[in-house]
Amino acid sequence: MGPFCRLCNESSVNLFYVPASGTAMAHCERCQETWGATAAILSAIVAGAVLGVVVVLRAYRHLSPKQQSQLSGIHNTLTLHNKAKILIGFYQMA
Repeated sequence: MGPFCRLCNESSVNLFYVPASGTAMAHCERCQETWGATAAILSAIVAGAVLGVVVVLRAYRHLSPKQQSQLSGIHNTLTLHNKAKILIGFYQMA
């Protein structure tokens, strides 16, 4: 626990340290409840991902069979699924 945490350490309340500025002294403030904002952001991300998948699948179905096979070949050559797994694993560790 660092010195700023010790300065604001109260067991019954979640506080964070606000450093001094040109107009205010250093002080401790209560932590804001972030559950609602976190849930809203997560819901928006999930909804955006689902919408993106639906749009891509609908666009893919309207392509000619030749264009579909070309896209499949590009996908197999670039191995995008492997790159996506690496990215997901990287962000899980970070």
